[in-house]
Amino acid sequence: MTQAVIPIRAAAAPRASDTLKRAAAYAARFAALGGTYYVAAKLGLAFRFQSSQISVVWVANAVLFAALVLTPRSRWWAVFVTTALAHVAAMGATTPAWRLVWQIAGNSLFMSAAALLLRRYGDLPLRFESRRQVFAYVAISVGVPAVFALTMPSF
Repeated sequence: MTQAVIPIRAAAAPRASDTLKRAAAYAARFAALGGTYYVAAKLGLAFRFQSSQISVVWVANAVLFAALVLTPRSRWWAVFVTTALAHVAAMGATTPAWRLVWQIAGNSLFMSAAALLLRRYGDLPLRFESRRQVFAYVAISVGVPAVFALTMPSF
């Protein structure tokens, strides 16, 4: 009795075109993030009092927070690099380098804390189907910016 030989296919290696398409998609997403953060930072600069360096509303942190919530943690470094470059582009002409560094560090620290807390207690993806999810979202999205607003201007 002869045995039939069944050919075993090797796992298909990703083609270069697939890798290129994936890289282009990531580049487009991060370019959109950078552009959105830049516009939000410019909008935040418009919400300053005439004699103040501090904005009343900093919309750019909402963009950073949303990007962190929607991006896997393994790619957060790319979000931080993209938003840091957009922050420097938006504020670099009018802000000293030392202030840019602490602004970027503070924004990154507080928004990553908010995203981590929301991931931990918000049961992502958010569908607002339970009181727990709604309460966690409201408490984190109001509480962390409140702490941020009280601490950052003092620096």
